[in-house]
Amino acid sequence: MTSRTLTTALAMALLLPAAALAQREGYSYLSWVGPEVSLVSTAEDDSTARANTPIVVGDRISTGSSSRAEAILADGNVLRIDVQTNLRFDRLARTYEAEDERNAFYLERGAVSLENRSSTTREGATRIDSDDATILFPDRGILRVETGRRGTEIYVVSGRAEVNVRSGRATLRAGQYAFASGDAELEVDWLDEPRDRFTR
Repeated sequence: MTSRTLTTALAMALLLPAAALAQREGYSYLSWVGPEVSLVSTAEDDSTARANTPIVVGDRISTGSSSRAEAILADGNVLRIDVQTNLRFDRLARTYEAEDERNAFYLERGAVSLENRSSTTREGATRIDSDDATILFPDRGILRVETGRRGTEIYVVSGRAEVNVRSGRATLRAGQYAFASGDAELEVDWLDEPRDRFTR
């Protein structure tokens, strides 16, 4: 091996770890939890939720009457979970050893606030499902979704969201609100996010 070939081989060997590090995928985890939060995980037997607990696809989180939680997702976005909320993590983008191209959650009851820190395509948009609607959020911004017996409420604080219901679909802009319930027509109006404890 010539000295030039040896030098090239050494340079490549030094560059490979940096390239691998740049392409390495991460993981989603709970960054903050209150005292009454449980995480039923496919990876752990213990359902006690703690800060820095990793989240994997299929996990379910439940919050009590006075506890909230926050999750940092592998793609850098932030999901905040209000009191008395049940949520399932169906897909997690950019997660180690996963092939998911988007985040997807099923909100059974309660409220969540999603902070997208970057924009993406419709195909890569974070998806939130409830019994009444499917919401896609591709833009950088903040989205709040609440669901319960009455139906599902969607608040676009900033950015743009696509709301799909059985009767059709609509695109919401910043400052708009939508209400979905079963087979009823989607109601869209201009309405700010509620000024409640969850928002604060």
